[in-house]
Order: sequence, then C-alpha cells, then structure tokens
Amino acid sequence: MLLRLIFLFILSVGLTACVNLKPRADATKTYVLGPMALPVADASQQIERGYIARPQLPVYMEGATLKVRSADGEIANLAGARWAEPLEVGVARALSHYIEVQSGGVKSGFYPWSQSKKAANTLYVKFYQLVATTDGRIQVSASWELQRASGQPLTGVFTTVDTEWIPGDAQSMVAGVNAAIEALAGQISSSLKKR
Repeated sequence: MLLRLIFLFILSVGLTACVNLKPRADATKTYVLGPMALPVADASQQIERGYIARPQLPVYMEGATLKVRSADGEIANLAGARWAEPLEVGVARALSHYIEVQSGGVKSGFYPWSQSKKAANTLYVKFYQLVATTDGRIQVSASWELQRASGQPLTGVFTTVDTEWIPGDAQSMVAGVNAAIEALAGQISSSLKKR
C-alpha cells in the first residue's frame, strides 16, 4: 500500500510538472523569395501576357526547410530557418516578379494559379541544382523553354557560379537564391527583347 502511494505521488508530481512548464517561443524564422520592390507598369507600353508553369525542382529540395549541401554531397537542413511557402510556389512567384520588373511589359500569371486564357506564352523551368553549399556558394543550374503562342519557342540554359552566402546565415542564403533567380529572369527577359 505504501509503495502504491509513493508511486501515485511521484506520478502526480511528474504530471503536474509537465503541465506547469512555460511554453517557449518558436525561434524558427520563415523566409520568402522575390523582390522587395513591386513592378511598375508603363501605361503606354504594350503588355504581353505569359504564364510561368510549376518549376521542376530537385527532389532533395522538397519540404519547408532551407537546405545546405556539403562537399561530399550530404544534404542537411539549416537550423532555425524554413520557407514560408512551398519552394516551387516561391520560385514561380519570384521569377514572375523579376521578369515583370526587368522586361517592363510582360504580365504573367504563375503556378499554382491556373493558366489564364489570355496567356500567350508559357515558361517551363527545370532546375538541376538549387542549393547552398557549406563552403559559401549558391549553386543554381537550370534549363528553360518559353513556348510562344506564335512562333518558335525560346530556350536557354542558365548556370550561376559567382553567387555567395555566409554559411549558417539563412538571410544571406535567401538573398543569394534571390540574386540567382533574378539573374535567370534577366536571361529570359533578354531573350524576349531579342526576338
């Protein structure tokens, strides 16, 4: 009987201690991609319509955490940081905004919204790499194809090797990925202007 009372006392103290713990604030920071400045359209400029399809990302980039790749190919999560939205949505949205800013006249819808009937062009992007490395580089390589409603499709290959980040600093990683996506948008916008 005494053992049962001691056991019940220990159990009740343990449960009471768990209930009375103070909650901790979540220290995880969330990040999104894209420009801070919104695109400004020139009212006199002819507007071209387009749609950015769901980007194909490497499978290792799935999930909400920011990923880092070591020299031996190991993928690890960056502690204390995550994406505020699925990465393919963030990439499509950021790419759309950067293309609007750089082209000055392209208005685009983007995944996950359905393609507008007014869209004349559809952009498909396949990423082979989209990752930060433990030695401070952002590696982005992708191929893209712009299927136009009239005329031949435009295609290109994009690789960036000079974008850097501060290892362990999520904010600089996001800035580096933004810079790489902006450079990709610049290549696509330049191709649109040459046609």
